[in-house]
Amino acid sequence: MDFWASWCGPCRHENPVVKAAYEQFHELGFDVIGISVDQDEAAWLQAVEEDQLPWTQVRDAENKVSEDYLIYYIPSNFPTKTARWWPKACAARIWQQNSQNSLINNDL
Repeated sequence: MDFWASWCGPCRHENPVVKAAYEQFHELGFDVIGISVDQDEAAWLQAVEEDQLPWTQVRDAENKVSEDYLIYYIPSNFPTKTARWWPKACAARIWQQNSQNSLINNDL
């Protein structure tokens, strides 16, 4: 799960990293759902197109999902598998580190 917004500079900066992880691990069962907190639907759709994000995207304009998951800042990323949650959120750029790649490979 990737909580983000079109207007969030750090989120947009991290999108290529999330995309790289998606492309590297998708065939092994890794998937991403993007949850945008954008209120402006057009800006959100434009960002998805500009950043070429191939995974499922939803917009949480009223922050209901974000509140349910206690999201207080973005970007926030939660790698999961079959509803088994990793113990904490981690920045997508950490996924590129060898130790995190091993965790993802082992979890898939």
